[in-house]
Order: sequence, then structure tokens, then C-alpha cells
Amino acid sequence: MIRHGKVYFTMANSYSNALNETDVEERDGGIFPLKESGQRVEDEIDADRIAAILIRRFPPDQFYVAMAVWDDSFVAFQKMRTSIEKLGYSYRTLPADNSAVFQFSKGRRSLVQ
Repeated sequence: MIRHGKVYFTMANSYSNALNETDVEERDGGIFPLKESGQRVEDEIDADRIAAILIRRFPPDQFYVAMAVWDDSFVAFQKMRTSIEKLGYSYRTLPADNSAVFQFSKGRRSLVQ
């Protein structure tokens, strides 16, 4: 998730289906980023550092990236998109406004809006 100019990992790693409670919380039937958490994306160096964490936790030959992007974070999204594309990821974007709620589902597309 990309909000407040930060990246929030919904899942900590590929070994567990548990939420990454450091970055997100489940409430009101949805998953929301914790504003005080996350990793700020201010420049290409930040984006590359976060992408390196992503590739260690979720190799691009086994996972795709679903990014929920709030309207306050398109600049951070552009930086992250460039960094993850360089590493070989495919992604889909889920635009979000303040009324968006994201949930995990059992279907093939694991995040729904």
C-alpha cells in the first residue's frame, strides 16, 4: 500500500498469510495502513531500498505486486513503479481514495477493493 508518501507492506513475507501488523491493521472489515509506520519514499534511493526488501521477501518469479495507491501518494508510486520494474516485477494498480477499503479474499486476485 502506498499512502502518506510511504510504502506499507501488507504481508511481512511469503511464508505466512498473516498481516504485517507493523505496517497495517485490520478494522471495520478492511485493511488500513498505520500512518505512523511505513517507509517514506522521497527519492529514487528510497524506492530502490524498499524494492530490495520486496525482492528478498517476494521474488518476482513467484509473485506479482498489487499496489493500492491513495491520491496523496502518486509521486511515491511513480518512484516505486520504476524501481520494481527494474527488478522484473509485474504489478497492477488499485487506485484508492479515502473511502476505499481493501480486503484479502480466497480468489486468485488476493486484494480486492
